[in-house]
Amino acid sequence: QRLWPAIHVTAAATDQALDAAVMDLGQVRGERVLVVDLHGAHDGPPRVLVEAAGTDETSGATAGPKARHLTTLAHLARVGLRGYAQRGPQRRYADFIEDLFGLPPGMLEGNQAQPRIGLSAAARARYPRLARALRLDRAAIQVVCCFQSVVIAKCYQRWDEVLLIVCEQLARRWPGQRMDFLIACGPDADLPAGVRQADLAADFASFTGVDGNARVLVAATAALRDLAVVLSRASLALANDTGPGHLAGALGIPTVTPYLPGNLYARQVWASTLCHRGVTLDPSPYRFEQLREAVLWDHTDIIDSIPPDWLAAEALGVLEGVALREGFEPPPTG
Repeated sequence: QRLWPAIHVTAAATDQALDAAVMDLGQVRGERVLVVDLHGAHDGPPRVLVEAAGTDETSGATAGPKARHLTTLAHLARVGLRGYAQRGPQRRYADFIEDLFGLPPGMLEGNQAQPRIGLSAAARARYPRLARALRLDRAAIQVVCCFQSVVIAKCYQRWDEVLLIVCEQLARRWPGQRMDFLIACGPDADLPAGVRQADLAADFASFTGVDGNARVLVAATAALRDLAVVLSRASLALANDTGPGHLAGALGIPTVTPYLPGNLYARQVWASTLCHRGVTLDPSPYRFEQLREAVLWDHTDIIDSIPPDWLAAEALGVLEGVALREGFEPPPTG
């Protein structure tokens, strides 16, 4: 819109919304519609589809009030994510859009061309009610944890060790501060055994941090929008390489994530925002065949080989910034 003011831009979150938007734009005779398909679930090589709708069947000439020329750039998610990841987090998305539309290099600013999710004022106003329903302590440091995934090989099994290290440092550096770890869960129907809500609740039932300075709350949110609202008020997110972790990063929340080493689920590709603090083993000590077998057979030994203190160090780096902003009291001296 900034570069070509005559263009009307419509965002469509679903196929149904896209169909409705195309029909609405097509009411103008001769309207030219370009659909840019960045849907992550539309996998495959990119394609160009051209449709001249509203044509006269005998002459092929456009006729009628619904005549339009529809061009679809389909299946761009894979090339946009994978093909430009080596450009680095600052330029990957900007370079992709510049190449796609033939813009001069450097026209788009890298920090601006990043995934972002905006919440309306009405959505943000829901936070107090959601916080009460989830039993959050508003005086505690809020950390949202996303420990589920349909790919078991990406589910780090040593999060309890990470949380304990963080709580030990919290007690030493900022005594008196408390922390709430909210483990946000999705529908159990899509998840394998071991990472369902009841499994996580059992795993963390006895966790109280150090001298009771932490709580772990395990709860499901009714919708992704509710999860986004809760994430937007968190100081930190701890997440496996899974959808809610990408949601946290796109909301601007520092997100610490363990990534499988190597190129199967590469950190370079899937640390999707500037807020992601990805941790992995680099260079990878594993062969591609070992990684593939871990994914196929639901093994977590590879992801679990990432030391918990590496993840805790990233989390504590975020909390040091929170302490400066919030004015946490330092430990007594003398």
